[in-house]
Amino acid sequence: MYSVSATLVITSSRTTLRGEGAASVIRAASADGDIIRVERAAGSTGNVADLLFADFSLTSSVQKTSGSAMSFDHVQDVRVANVQASSRTQVGSANNLWDSFTFRNFSMVTLETVKIQAQNTGLSIAGDPDGFGADIWVTGGSLIVGTQIGVHAGGGLGGLYLDEVVLYGNGTHVLVDDAIAGIANSELVFNNCVLDTSTAHGVDLQPNGVYVLSFNDTYGGNSGAGGTGHPEGAIIRAHPGSVLHPSGVVVNGCKFFNGIGSGIYAESG
Repeated sequence: MYSVSATLVITSSRTTLRGEGAASVIRAASADGDIIRVERAAGSTGNVADLLFADFSLTSSVQKTSGSAMSFDHVQDVRVANVQASSRTQVGSANNLWDSFTFRNFSMVTLETVKIQAQNTGLSIAGDPDGFGADIWVTGGSLIVGTQIGVHAGGGLGGLYLDEVVLYGNGTHVLVDDAIAGIANSELVFNNCVLDTSTAHGVDLQPNGVYVLSFNDTYGGNSGAGGTGHPEGAIIRAHPGSVLHPSGVVVNGCKFFNGIGSGIYAESG
């Protein structure tokens, strides 16, 4: 157990932080701020590159009111593997993290076999509005659970690829908009995912959200568990102008059922 009272800041490329498994715990003792922040050094114009974070847990001994377990800005070629960003160890125990993972202005990121659970947002991601490439893969049986917004794709992404990811018991599993970067996301792909039991929508596509959207062999059910009903509480909700290339939408080999609101509710315009 490593207890930290201030943010651990990493500014060097070719950095590895590796524990010995989930029992290797970095625990915050402050209610605000990030636990670990990776960013380029003041005055630098390059990106922090070639990073590996593996085999440890991030928690907080107090209920945080801001900040992420891990925050990344201007990074590239990053792998996060077998990292748990979750304070809740069992049903009913405290959920102390505010956000789990935040990525801004990045390129080529992989999250593999991660556990994400927080009060506010599990995974918050956005690219550079000036066009810096932003591709992120979440894979390997990762779990995103018990969070107000499981994944927020906030614009400027080259691609968000969710492969073998379980999203369970979130308010909204995936929110797609341009609220952070101010421009649409390019691609959003679900492969072999589970979208189960959301208080509101499973996938909420807001105006100017994404160009290309694909669901492959994905299961979705029990949306709208908060009792909001149609048109809210859809497994997939597409607002007018949310999918910018409607011909680029694929739903293949999926099963969507038991939505308290709707299955797929797509508005024209």
